[in-house]
Amino acid sequence: MAEVDAAPFPDLGVTEGDFEVDYPERYPDLRWEREVVSFLPDVREVRVRVFRGEEESGDDVTLTYYVRRR
Repeated sequence: MAEVDAAPFPDLGVTEGDFEVDYPERYPDLRWEREVVSFLPDVREVRVRVFRGEEESGDDVTLTYYVRRR
């Protein structure tokens, strides 16, 4: 969340990745996906989902938060 506070207003769209850069070989099966949608003109809804493998497995975790343009 500290990165979110320090980052610029997020662009719309989907980004995804894994944890290998920050945690090599520690979480090999975990992936993340971030989707940013327009909620209001100066507000973005950001959904971050962490999951195992390529498909929904039932133990996925999703965090939804809102960012306001400063």
